[in-house]
Amino acid sequence: MLDTFFLAFKIVPINEEIAIKGGLYRRDYGKSHGVGLADALIAATAEVKQAHLVTLNQKHFPMLDTVIVPYKKQ
Repeated sequence: MLDTFFLAFKIVPINEEIAIKGGLYRRDYGKSHGVGLADALIAATAEVKQAHLVTLNQKHFPMLDTVIVPYKKQ
């Protein structure tokens, strides 16, 4: 059942462009917004691949203005 769920997703390898952009995001937003390396690489991947980024953790993605927040926590 879990295997079927993961078939809906595509694995995107981190290439040089994503790595550089992710490193720059980490440098620029790490201290000010608490952006860690993983979030920086996720943001860079979304931007490079022109993919939608859907998350409830919008504060860790200030570098993107296309973040989709699917619902608000109450």
